[in-house]
Amino acid sequence: MGHVDRRTGKVSRQELPWLEKQLSDIGADVLAEWRNARLQVVSPGSVRREMNLLGSVLSVAAREWRWMSENPLPQVRRPSMPAHRTRRIGDDEIQRITLALGWDGERINTLSCEVAAAFLLAIETAMRIGELLEPVHSIRNVFTFWNLGVS
Repeated sequence: MGHVDRRTGKVSRQELPWLEKQLSDIGADVLAEWRNARLQVVSPGSVRREMNLLGSVLSVAAREWRWMSENPLPQVRRPSMPAHRTRRIGDDEIQRITLALGWDGERINTLSCEVAAAFLLAIETAMRIGELLEPVHSIRNVFTFWNLGVS
């Protein structure tokens, strides 16, 4: 939600100009102004995530702690998300990546070859990294995955 000094954990006041205000003075107008300023610096997706976090904090402040009458964030329009990417990796790119990893299509004898095999498996099956890293055993032990250790 702004620049955080990793050493001290303090948030830059330039990033949160309303930090000095009383909670009761933070309304939809103040939050909309902050949103617009953030959109000049980070992507709409980042602003949406920051708004989710801020909304949770303001909800607790209003409902549980009664520090404010209501959470003003639901009155602020969230930035629209850009269209999803539809690009798929091309055959030429796949070949160049596997070649760079030393994959010969035969043996898996190095960590780079294990990465290449996992890469190809992910492309063929559309599996995500979490699914690839789960321990899997086939019925006949044709293959076994343990943290990308392929045998």
